Amino acid sequence: MEGIVFVARLVLGSVFLMASLTKMPRIESFSSEIQQYKILPPFAARLTARVLPLVELTLALAFLSGSFTQVAGLAAAILMTTFILAAASAIRRNLYVGCACFGLLFRMPISHRTIGRDIVLLVMAAVVFLKGPAVPSIVDALSDFSSLWHLSLLVITALATSACLWAVYLTNRGRVFLAEKNLQLVEFAASNVR
Repeated sequence: MEGIVFVARLVLGSVFLMASLTKMPRIESFSSEIQQYKILPPFAARLTARVLPLVELTLALAFLSGSFTQVAGLAAAILMTTFILAAASAIRRNLYVGCACFGLLFRMPISHRTIGRDIVLLVMAAVVFLKGPAVPSIVDALSDFSSLWHLSLLVITALATSACLWAVYLTNRGRVFLAEKNLQLVEFAASNVR
């Protein structure tokens, strides 16, 4: 079980790190994407766009360093539940909004696949929360030669996470920069149908 929690921490840390760093350069654009969900008033969407990347960065550092893992697991579980509810609400209301999960890296429309991915991350966060701080930190894994398998898991997970994120990016690269235009065209077309 310890290895599963360690891998979950590394995956969550990598995902939250990527999510935060790709949102930070485009806070205003991220704010308008949040407003498209029509859940928060504009001032709250702007505040969320400024605070969320910092929260994600903090969670990434906690997961990757092994510090406060129980608190980070609970916070990540709450955050993922919020994302799932927002995506489900958008789908239920037939809103064609983009998932701005990875900011500049890529944007795809919200779908059931988005919710599925978030549920997997929610389960990982719950596992880390329930396991708590007893899980060894990356610093411990690197300093303790008997924990060489932790180092192996760290390297394998980091490479696998990076490969997956790059594969998604390269697969969607042709659609990345057209996503904004397509969202506007589809939104316009959908409003004319009603």
